[in-house]
Amino acid sequence: MIRFARSGRLHFLLMVLGLLAAAPAAVAQDAPPAPAAAEPAPGPADPTPAVVPAPSMPTQPPANDPDLDQIMLLRDNGSGEPGEQTSSFRPADRSMHFKVTCKSMKWGSTKARWVFTALQTTSGDTGQVAEAEATTLVANEFTGKLTLPRDWPVGRYQAELFVDDKLVCTIPYLVTPPLGEMKITEHTLFRDDGKGREGEVVTAFRPTDRNKHFRVRANGLFPAGTQVKWVYTAVETDQGRNQAITEVVFDLDSDYDVLNSNLELPTDWPVGTYKVEILVGEKLWYTIDYEVKPA
Repeated sequence: MIRFARSGRLHFLLMVLGLLAAAPAAVAQDAPPAPAAAEPAPGPADPTPAVVPAPSMPTQPPANDPDLDQIMLLRDNGSGEPGEQTSSFRPADRSMHFKVTCKSMKWGSTKARWVFTALQTTSGDTGQVAEAEATTLVANEFTGKLTLPRDWPVGRYQAELFVDDKLVCTIPYLVTPPLGEMKITEHTLFRDDGKGREGEVVTAFRPTDRNKHFRVRANGLFPAGTQVKWVYTAVETDQGRNQAITEVVFDLDSDYDVLNSNLELPTDWPVGTYKVEILVGEKLWYTIDYEVKPA
């Protein structure tokens, strides 16, 4: 097995960005030849909304004003007030709280407002979500609250604080279930389009489909640094049973809700049954069972 650190464009595809780090592991005797790596190619347009990769939430989000001291995201305590601090929100966090503290006191007439924007979400909804006046508890502290009457779509958002019409800070944040509560909800098989990209959606492959594409979608965002492993096996073909083809391990360099991979063989695939196992942090999350059928 070869382990890959995530860097640059590799042969696996994650979200619309090239991310394959494909190198065959040891192949069982009489197994199909190890897949050959193809030239990296940009991912295809996704017909359904997918979250564009976003950096993990930093401890202190980007600030535009050097006078800023602390920026906090806070969950609701159940009574409409700020509760525990967090680095991201869950979809069920219908009320979100934000707090910005400055190093110096802001005296005099100060007008402050928050602008909340959905950058990209799995629902496809984007654009400004709300605008509201900022609450000033003390002269150097600004708080804001954002509420939705239903669960929030998974995705990337930002909160901007303006003081006297000057942008003071931009706070990027994520809405996603924690990794321990996430699951892969669906998968799709694609033929190659002849250019190394996802083409026609299929339920089974033909032997001549030498380059096979797979996509899985989760109900949340896999955080940057998550280890993902794809394990490819020929379950039963005329060449034998349960024969290892290859496996690839890599660490995500950003946050993703969609994982794509492609597997290419320099010759036709043997007819039979196959599977792809997807492990996250050494735990089996999902299995794709598929067939290669005669044309």
